[in-house]
Amino acid sequence: MRICLAIASGRTLEVAAGGGGLTAAMAGAGRDVVVNDLLVETLSASLALFDIDRRRLTVLGGNVFDLEPEKLGTFDLVIASEVIEHVAHPDQFLAHLARFLEPQGRIVVTTPNGSFFRNPLPDVPSGRRSQCSRVRAVQARRRWTPLPAHSERARGTCHRSRARG
Repeated sequence: MRICLAIASGRTLEVAAGGGGLTAAMAGAGRDVVVNDLLVETLSASLALFDIDRRRLTVLGGNVFDLEPEKLGTFDLVIASEVIEHVAHPDQFLAHLARFLEPQGRIVVTTPNGSFFRNPLPDVPSGRRSQCSRVRAVQARRRWTPLPAHSERARGTCHRSRARG
C-alpha cells in the first residue's frame, strides 16, 4: 500500500481485486480507482463494507483480458496483487496490463513467496520456455526493472517492476 501511494498520485487500475481491500485503501487515500474482478458481486459487496467515497470508484466485472484501454483510458498505476501466479500466460498478462499505462506509469505485481508452495509447478518440457523466462522476456522488451522482495524500496511487496526511461 505504501509503495502504491508513493509511486502514483493519479488514476489507478486494480485487476482481479478479490475483496477490494487495497482498492478501498487507495480510494480512502484520495485516489480515483477503477477496479476489476471476475466475481463483481462479491467485490461490490466487499467494497460496500468500507467507509469510502464511492465517487472515487468504478467497479468493472469480467475477465481482465476483455478490458480495453481505448474504453477505460490510461492509468498512472496498475495493480495486480496475488494474481500472476494464477495466470496461464503471465507474459501476455503483463503485456496486456502495460497497455493501460501512462508513459511514466507503473505496474505493481505481488506474488506469494514461491518457496512456500507445497506443490511446485511442473517441469517445463525440453525446448519450451518456463513461465519465469517468459516473464523475463516481457521485462526485457518493456525495459522493466524488477525490485527484489527484500530491498528497502520494495518492503511490503514480493515483486514490483518499474518502467525505465
